[in-house]
Amino acid sequence: MQDIDHRSPTLDENRIFFSCFTVIVIAEGLLIEEIAIIKVEIIRML
Repeated sequence: MQDIDHRSPTLDENRIFFSCFTVIVIAEGLLIEEIAIIKVEIIRML
């Protein structure tokens, strides 16, 4: 069983990678929304 684990990534490793990737994507999405809101506020001020 351990030999199989060493050869190919385990399910837990894939899950950790996927959750990290998801967090990064969500964070980027929120960042883009924040920037868009800030731009709109700056345009209103002008």
